Amino acid sequence: MLEYAIAGGNVDIIHITENMSHDMDITKNRRLLYIAISFMQNELIEYIVNIYGIKINGECYIKCINAANYSAMIILNDLENSASINEFGNNGLTPLIDAAYEGFFEFLVYLLSIDKVDYIKKSRDNESVLYYANINQNYKIIDYIIKNKLFSSSDCSLFCYGNVNDVY
Repeated sequence: MLEYAIAGGNVDIIHITENMSHDMDITKNRRLLYIAISFMQNELIEYIVNIYGIKINGECYIKCINAANYSAMIILNDLENSASINEFGNNGLTPLIDAAYEGFFEFLVYLLSIDKVDYIKKSRDNESVLYYANINQNYKIIDYIIKNKLFSSSDCSLFCYGNVNDVY
């Protein structure tokens, strides 16, 4: 029931549901945060994180990207500005790599504006952000990464035979 109350966003119903629940572990479920993100219930994110003690991790940021919920990503980063922004999600990607793969340019630029984001970190499959942008031919993202030199020298072999500076 609590999941439906959070999806609906009515705080009174959430509190009634919390009080009626006999499952003491229901509020420790990170899925509640994912539901708030997916249903754009951004005003509940801080409540869920603080009251339920949910730890923000890489998957939380990836849920924001997949739901195209830019505001939720900002809220999460404001709540916990930590290295968790570089953690892998369930798909084996960091939030930055996921944004490049999915083609969400605005999310990618926002993530790169965060000091703690490690743009060199590779996926669990040992592939770079540039590699994943190339898979789906996200040329705007590829262009941004190359122009801003946000890659390691080993990534250059994907696109050129000489110096990447010769390409741009």
